[in-house]
Amino acid sequence: MARARERFASGDRVEGVRAPILQSWQRCRDLGLRPDRFELPYDANLDLESPLVRAALPVLGRVEPAFLGPVSLIITDSDGTVLVRRTGDRSLDPLLDAIQLLPGFRYAERLAVTCGLGTALAERRLHHVRGPEHFAECLQGFACFAAPVLNPLSGRIDGAVNLTCRASD
Repeated sequence: MARARERFASGDRVEGVRAPILQSWQRCRDLGLRPDRFELPYDANLDLESPLVRAALPVLGRVEPAFLGPVSLIITDSDGTVLVRRTGDRSLDPLLDAIQLLPGFRYAERLAVTCGLGTALAERRLHHVRGPEHFAECLQGFACFAAPVLNPLSGRIDGAVNLTCRASD
């Protein structure tokens, strides 16, 4: 996968890469994003009273004790801004801090490149990205599984739910 990403970066034909990943890489390249640069906007004005957060917090309270390993559960708004992060094993926290997977940072695909959160929001469906499938070099040590949260009445995306762990886990 790492070689395929290098071939893609050099403009060569790529085979053996899942279609959603290749499509996301193409969108990232079309936006002028680079694998070696990772700068996310930060917004300190989080809406922690949104219906999504109010609905998610009691559920998080019930599932958080079940986290047995180094897994983080993240809730974002529809723009990919991290609102809530809960981690089962605190040893993962410094690693997530280093990649700005923190409340207030925006993980939209147009900013954060190919990642579970951003790509799930961009494609409006469940999505996972593991290791070197990530476009950004700094994310390649992680695996992310994310799903958009669709409003049952309007059908619009209200946010996303994401599980992140080390790619080796």
